Amino acid sequence: MLEFLKSQTDYLAFTGICIVAVVTIMFLLGRAGKSHRTLSAAWILLPLILFFGWFFVDGTDEYERQRLRKHITGMAPTYAEELKAMGHALITPATAPDDPLYLAMIEKEKSWVKLNPGVADIYTFRKVAGEDILIVDSETDYNEDGDFLDPEEGRTPIGTPWGETNEKLDGAYRGIPSFEDVPYTDEWGTWVSAFVPMWDDSGKVEAALGVDFPADDWVAAIRRARMASIGFLAVLVTTVLAAVSIITILRASLAERKRSEAALRQAKETAEEATNAKSEFLANMSHEIRTPMNGILGLTDLLLGTELNPQQRDYQELVKQSAESLLVVLNDILDFSKIEAGKLELDHQVFLLREAVGDTLHALGFGIGDRELELICRIEPEIPNCLVGDVGRFRQILVNLVGNALKFTEKGEVVVLVQQEALSSGWITLHVTVSDTGIGIPDEKRQAIFESFTQADSATTRTFGGTGLGLAISTQLVSLMQGRIWVESNLGEGSQFHFTARFGLAADQPQDATRTRSRLQNVRVLAVDDHETNRMILKETLTRSGMSPVLAASGREALDALEAAAGDGNGFQLILLDAMMPGLDGLEVARQIRERFAGKAPRIILLSSAGNPIGNYELVACGIDRVLTKPVMSSALLDCIEQTLGTLSAPEAVLVDGTGLPSAEPPPLKLLLAEDGRVNQLVAMRLLEDCGHEVILATNGREAIEALAREHFDAVLMDVQMPEMDGYEATTLIREKEAVTGAHIPIIAMTAHAMAGDREKCLACGMDEYVAKPVRKEDLQRALGKSVKPSPTRLGEDAEASATILPAPKSQT
Repeated sequence: MLEFLKSQTDYLAFTGICIVAVVTIMFLLGRAGKSHRTLSAAWILLPLILFFGWFFVDGTDEYERQRLRKHITGMAPTYAEELKAMGHALITPATAPDDPLYLAMIEKEKSWVKLNPGVADIYTFRKVAGEDILIVDSETDYNEDGDFLDPEEGRTPIGTPWGETNEKLDGAYRGIPSFEDVPYTDEWGTWVSAFVPMWDDSGKVEAALGVDFPADDWVAAIRRARMASIGFLAVLVTTVLAAVSIITILRASLAERKRSEAALRQAKETAEEATNAKSEFLANMSHEIRTPMNGILGLTDLLLGTELNPQQRDYQELVKQSAESLLVVLNDILDFSKIEAGKLELDHQVFLLREAVGDTLHALGFGIGDRELELICRIEPEIPNCLVGDVGRFRQILVNLVGNALKFTEKGEVVVLVQQEALSSGWITLHVTVSDTGIGIPDEKRQAIFESFTQADSATTRTFGGTGLGLAISTQLVSLMQGRIWVESNLGEGSQFHFTARFGLAADQPQDATRTRSRLQNVRVLAVDDHETNRMILKETLTRSGMSPVLAASGREALDALEAAAGDGNGFQLILLDAMMPGLDGLEVARQIRERFAGKAPRIILLSSAGNPIGNYELVACGIDRVLTKPVMSSALLDCIEQTLGTLSAPEAVLVDGTGLPSAEPPPLKLLLAEDGRVNQLVAMRLLEDCGHEVILATNGREAIEALAREHFDAVLMDVQMPEMDGYEATTLIREKEAVTGAHIPIIAMTAHAMAGDREKCLACGMDEYVAKPVRKEDLQRALGKSVKPSPTRLGEDAEASATILPAPKSQT
């Protein structure tokens, strides 16, 4: 790095001069009262000129190097051929200094030096007893006066050993011509040199020919070329700065009159807003609005479930969106009122950190849409997963910070990093960072954004929406969690929001989901993602679990890695493939892998953004086994990998979904849903009824057992955590009764426990399948299709439908 900076000293100096010039112009115009936002264009144009100028200057540098190299080395092979033809192989270190052939070769070399003034010396070496022995030396015209009469210009005697070690010269002995463009110094001076092999009649290298060029001339020529290109850039920068300065002066003069007229009006409005904003805002919003708003949302959902014409449906969707937006505003106001009144208390309960963060980010990920934006999460592996605290308020802070980052970031990435700041007996302090590549925050607004009803810029209220309460509420919540919140930001470069929060440590900590798993030990995985942060997180997770990851930054690089691995017989068993990449996207890469490797292709798990769903048939056509939604939590990723690699020998008919490709879609069923959460009940029932199933509800495990005693069901969807009797206990009792009757009803776990080992725990207590929350229709259909065997009557009814089920994905050979 130091050598690189030294080589760029001239351009760095030019850059510094340009920056000083812009700062000086801004200072002078500011002192003269002529500053205007147009002048900021200079800070946009200048980096562009300097950025592309760096490539221009370096290109000129490289062009001059190539020209000089060609000049120096162009005749070297010809020199070697002529010396060979003269009988160079006959000259040995024992040849007499007055040997006619030897002297003729010296004169020939001297004539070449005179014809090419840029060349200082021509000589030949031969390797004798491991030493480089000088054979023929042309003499050197050090003072460039056209003769070789000065004492120091005489030739070096034949047989003189050259004590220097030179890799390029050694390469010439092996038949490799080379050019030493890094100046080196010997007892005769400082040079850059070319070395070419000399061949004998049998085709063997019998000597090496060298051509020296004075390093000072080499450096000076390159310097002249660089300075010429920098001079051109200087003219360009001067022209741009002059134009921007003139435009700034003209615009500032026109704006000055408007500013003076607006000054009094702005002062009056600012005073009124400061006094009335808070009281007026709260006075116009009351708690009573919340009840009719909930009624509006409920009736709107009911209407949307009925038959509506397209125009009516559009209107109802707009009503629902507007109502939900207003409800968010009302919730913020109520939270803020509770905080100000000192009535907000934290609810301490045991929760799983990684699942809480993962569920929150998955929900937010759907707001990305088709933007070129990555939502990335990394939780340090050493952080305990089972904590005690108010998970609802913790998620509320995340929603505010990540939601703002997504709102103000058009492209790039939003990264959530959870680190351990402090750990003591029974307590842990987390440090959460939410980084984005968005619009950034001006210096003077950084503290104000944490105040009530304030945004970084009033214009953002119209552009991005919001009440300005989210960060104020988050500040108070962080304070209640014995932490602090702050921001680092550069305008136009993005922001980093930080907060710390203190949580208790649960007595029983689950095993680390990313620790080495025996079934994944030494599995070779190719991880393909164009975002470096994603690649590093994938590498960490895969390495900790015992796998051997190889990283690729593009689709083309991934295909090359697969070809290389196939060539050396050390192929990959699995590919983790990003869906959205420049050039070759994930689907195209998968398609080419399938075409090239056919049945020998590795398993493929596609990592896709929530806002960019991919059609089921397209996934099957591309040979993709499973799809995970970003950001992917470590435990979910490893579970998916185990499921993918663990079913290689059991291909089935499949319904393509978001977590994988198997199982047949079931016919309409009568299902028992055991779920205590009202929202979860509504979601699950709506999903199942939309699939044509009949659903009976039980609010806990005891009610589920009673319902099974009253009537027949095709399957049970069982929540794990419920009051009175949880899902584990209810399943155990059901299986005990079936041991007597010989019956068996499929039981599918439907739970928020999605950490490593939870699936196995559910299966061990007698459940048949496992679906992790948040639940999607495809997950439920897949689980039902694998668990429920249609009755004989249904087999006949659904024969035609069964014929259309997609074929299973390829099996690995």
